[in-house]
Amino acid sequence: MPATASSRTLVAVGTACVAIAASVLPAEASKPATKTCSSKGLYYSSSDGSATYSVKVTKLRSRGSTCKTARKVAGDVARRDLKNGSVPSRSMGFTIRAVRPCAGCPPVTDVVATQKGKRVTFTLIGGA
Repeated sequence: MPATASSRTLVAVGTACVAIAASVLPAEASKPATKTCSSKGLYYSSSDGSATYSVKVTKLRSRGSTCKTARKVAGDVARRDLKNGSVPSRSMGFTIRAVRPCAGCPPVTDVVATQKGKRVTFTLIGGA
């Protein structure tokens, strides 16, 4: 079927619309990739008479910050949880949110630390 003037005009208008939309719409802001960081050595314990308490960091992940920073934040939160029996609300400039286990459930706490453009997540196993 031969192309008519109206079909060529329609194609030209459609192409122009796509070009305009592509230039006007903002590009999707790319999020930094989530990295899995080593939690090796992030194990803390303390003794109180005959009882020993411990907490271990697992499933450490970081987005927008280095693994070194993620390890520091997770270690600080774990030590403070072990010492005080509760997760702090702030650590190293990060806001901390924790989901504590239910009464009678295994002592597993999921933690999210956020700072502008940065996110560190990890799990604490054990605790005081």
